Amino acid sequence: MSSLLLLLLLAPLLSALPNSPRHFGESCSLCECFVEYTDRDVALPYRPYAQAATPYESSEEGCLSTCMRDEVERSASSRDQRSFQDCKAAVYGLVGGRSVFTCELYDNLQGTRAPLTAPYTNIYIKKGKCDKQHKHIDPLALIESDEASLKRRLRTIVNKENPFLG
Repeated sequence: MSSLLLLLLLAPLLSALPNSPRHFGESCSLCECFVEYTDRDVALPYRPYAQAATPYESSEEGCLSTCMRDEVERSASSRDQRSFQDCKAAVYGLVGGRSVFTCELYDNLQGTRAPLTAPYTNIYIKKGKCDKQHKHIDPLALIESDEASLKRRLRTIVNKENPFLG
């Protein structure tokens, strides 16, 4: 009888927990629009076409919403020309100390060939069609990608310890 009472008291608390512990902060409402690879990063030598201008202030929902807006505007050169890319995948995750996040958008991903194991980093590959509302989520300001993404992934490979050695 006491266990039934305890269950009734804890049920409202358990239902308030996020529905997936793999996500960052709030539960992810847009994740069902993507195929998610948990604790994985994009393999080398792929380079994102854009990344969040202020990744420290980005969120998982903001990153995915930005990718869902099929055409992402970015600066093509130092002139004020604009070009458009189709986002096929996003990488979002913790990449540094003190909650330093990254949000990178990819227009060509060649499947999921040999993704890197990277804790606290997820690959989200956009599904064909999704009816989830995301226009209320502000898109992230984007900048053209630089070599930082490649350097970050190389650092992950170099720092990885071989579990079979000593």
